[in-house]
Amino acid sequence: SHFMDPDLSVAQVSEWLHLSPIYTGALFKKCNGKSIVSYIHEVRIEQAKKMLLDVSVNVKEVSSRVGYMTPDYFTRIFNMSVGVTPSKYRSIMLDKERGGVK
Repeated sequence: SHFMDPDLSVAQVSEWLHLSPIYTGALFKKCNGKSIVSYIHEVRIEQAKKMLLDVSVNVKEVSSRVGYMTPDYFTRIFNMSVGVTPSKYRSIMLDKERGGVK
């Protein structure tokens, strides 16, 4: 529920749980098969993909809304995760929508 907080970190999650950051990270990875940081990026990217379908919201605003402090970092993480930039993803998805209407 806090994925959009740019300050979200393992340390913050650990504080909420009253556990050490190392233990929190190890426990999370054991249960989920991925690090907390990877999971946060995954959630943010999935939310961004949904937001990118709304052309009234620019990429910079999407990056901010999902918790990235800079659009450049968001674009880099998005590209590594999805394989295309956020703008290209939006273009591809909108083309698919238009093609599906025909």
